[in-house]
Amino acid sequence: MTNTFAGLAATVMLPITIASPAAAAPFTLVIFESSGDVEKRTDTGETGTAYWGRYAAFADEAAKAGVLRGGSALHATQEVYAVAGKDGVVAETAAFDVDAPLRLSGYFQIDVADAASAIAWAAKIPGAKTGRIEIRAGYPAPGMK
Repeated sequence: MTNTFAGLAATVMLPITIASPAAAAPFTLVIFESSGDVEKRTDTGETGTAYWGRYAAFADEAAKAGVLRGGSALHATQEVYAVAGKDGVVAETAAFDVDAPLRLSGYFQIDVADAASAIAWAAKIPGAKTGRIEIRAGYPAPGMK
């Protein structure tokens, strides 16, 4: 599969460092897209095929580079639930702002050497062109694997 976003990485001009497993740090790349972009997911024609093809190309490139740990597309408005606590009581609450211009739509987990490398990979995600990618460094929590 060819990488249709090679030009984007060159434009961003950030080095991508492939970390050895011992030196790699976990990062989660959180994808926010417009409602219009999210709607492309259910398009059964060329638009939907192109949408998914761009994400498949990114995942393929990251996997071949050995940095991809996993990820998932998320329902942006359907089957979204949240619980919140107040005064020790946990209750179901609204999960998202229906008027927000961008929707949480997915994530990738990667292992790279540093934040600069994570930013460079985030810039290659298709949603970066029209939405926003949030880069979160992972923290090893005691007792979790």
